[in-house]
Amino acid sequence: MSEVFSNWQGSMKIVDPSKTRRWGSVYVALARGRESFKWWMPMLAYGVGHPVLYLMSIGIGLGTLVSKNMGLVDGVQYLQFLAPALLLAAALQAAVDETSFCVLQGFSWERGFYSMTQTSINSRQVATGLMFYALFRVFWNSLIYGVILVLFGAMTWQAVPGQVFLGIVLGMSWGYAMLAYSSFIKEEGDWLVLVMRFVVAPMFMFSGTFYQMEKMPELVQNIAWASPLWHATELARNWSYGSPTNNALGHWLFLIALGLLGAAFAYPQFKRRLAR
Repeated sequence: MSEVFSNWQGSMKIVDPSKTRRWGSVYVALARGRESFKWWMPMLAYGVGHPVLYLMSIGIGLGTLVSKNMGLVDGVQYLQFLAPALLLAAALQAAVDETSFCVLQGFSWERGFYSMTQTSINSRQVATGLMFYALFRVFWNSLIYGVILVLFGAMTWQAVPGQVFLGIVLGMSWGYAMLAYSSFIKEEGDWLVLVMRFVVAPMFMFSGTFYQMEKMPELVQNIAWASPLWHATELARNWSYGSPTNNALGHWLFLIALGLLGAAFAYPQFKRRLAR
């Protein structure tokens, strides 16, 4: 009998719980990555097709009309004016994709988050792992977008790293806000659809994406102050082609504050729900 126990290969020898506790967030991110790999072709097609179609239709098509009738916009060609906003809008959408319906899936549909927390992984690591993968997607999406913008002559190679960095900052800021919002939804209903239709979509239209904000109605300008996409776009245009900005610190503070506020709600809510 003593020989049996001396050769026993129980779970504590097969699995190292301290390793799981240390790298739990990474394991959650890898699990989400493996799950989403089945859609790698549509994701790649979107990552390439989105910038190409937008640049051809709006940047070049509409941009030709704008340049013919108005000349320069913000001191540059319309295509260069539009480029940073499009990259950041795509970054924001990538963050939304990974912090909305997949959260509902983990809590309510497949309940995979509850399985994860039956191991050494805790609720905080589940939430952080989701954000890790969301930012991974934002990074690659922004990098591909930036390369295509350079090939279209809408941006310089030197500007790409800064644009990718701002995409990650925006993804973290709005991603945590969406993670918090999604974690409070118990049944699908229309709550996520509503935020997509009445928050995310209008944000794209009313954040100075297509027009200079100072030329928009005062009401739209006031709404833009609540849009993280507008704050990031202002910084991106400044970094891309030197567009003047009088409130860079305010833009940074807004993005950081929104991310911290989202995290302050998301982590306790994940803990409450996964403790049941």
